[in-house]
Amino acid sequence: MISTIREISTSPVKMSFVTHRVPRSAMVRFGEGEGPPEAGDLVAGQVIAMGRHTAIESRASRRVGLFVGDVILGAYGNRYATDQFEGYVGPASASLHLLSVGGVCGQVASKNDLMPEPPTQLGFVGYVLDEHGRKINLRQYALPAPPPAAERPMTIVVVGASMNAGKTTTVANAVRGLTHSGYRVAAAKITGTACSKDTWLMKDAGALAIHDFSDCGFPSTYLLPLEDLKAIHRTLLAQLSAQKPEVVLFEIADGLLQRETRALLTDPEFAGGVDHVLFAGVDSLSVESGVRMLESWGFHVAATSGLVSCSALGIKECEAATPGVPCFNALSLATGALLPRLDLAPRREVTEAAALTGAGSGSADGAVESARMKLIA
Repeated sequence: MISTIREISTSPVKMSFVTHRVPRSAMVRFGEGEGPPEAGDLVAGQVIAMGRHTAIESRASRRVGLFVGDVILGAYGNRYATDQFEGYVGPASASLHLLSVGGVCGQVASKNDLMPEPPTQLGFVGYVLDEHGRKINLRQYALPAPPPAAERPMTIVVVGASMNAGKTTTVANAVRGLTHSGYRVAAAKITGTACSKDTWLMKDAGALAIHDFSDCGFPSTYLLPLEDLKAIHRTLLAQLSAQKPEVVLFEIADGLLQRETRALLTDPEFAGGVDHVLFAGVDSLSVESGVRMLESWGFHVAATSGLVSCSALGIKECEAATPGVPCFNALSLATGALLPRLDLAPRREVTEAAALTGAGSGSADGAVESARMKLIA
């Protein structure tokens, strides 16, 4: 039975991460809204049947368990995830699906056959309305776009062969190596589906500032026009540049052939602001193809990494297939191996223990194993 609770302030609701930029005070009640659902519209749904997602990320990035009957606050959005769901906002409906742990909701069109669970099903409770009874959309609370910095920091873009190829781990370990070598580093994720796990890993690795596309008012970037993608990039770069980083790393989700990824990389304006590219691959064949494609688009591929780098043989295959382009595993990136490829000199020595042992972790050997496992997670 769908909840009849209407006032948010007195409701036992679970607010998902995708709502994190919207002040709680702005979310007044549930109700009907004008027009069909649009990407970014906040929505309340009651859990009807458990499926793939048995938890959501909260606004504070804590994993919160779900139970049948819970009312969650999320946002309508589209999702492109080859390892999970293909989903869309869809028309107004009495039921919808939870498309992601970050709280993006819509209608599933297809799923990966290796994932046995169906999507978690929600019953439509209502749009999230403001004090005037109007629908709330994430775009209303987007970060402002400050003027560009006078001088652009060195910009590195991390791309990959596919979803779960090791891009975020590549970013995090590159941040670790650069930071512990004495450089000020910031990082952001330009495309994907709202989830705080990736950017918090960048922060934990030492990034002095982090952001992602959800800060720009988007629950996801699938099907956005190129101009919106470029606006996200400009906003994130300007926000990060305000912290005076010397190096900025941007992650772009999914693979080179994905719609938004390809659109950005083949756009002259975007490409003109990229100094180096790191490519994360799942095997040597994807690395060879990815490097060849990126170089044909005019990029300098500083190095490769990703799942393939968990294997010494995989590294050998990659380097044989891409002469002059080294393949680095997590440990190599975290200990500064990337610096010569960026024409940077280390400002201080980085040991394995200093690079890989974070607060509360054990021995250096344990930290090395942890870093390797992060590529597989």
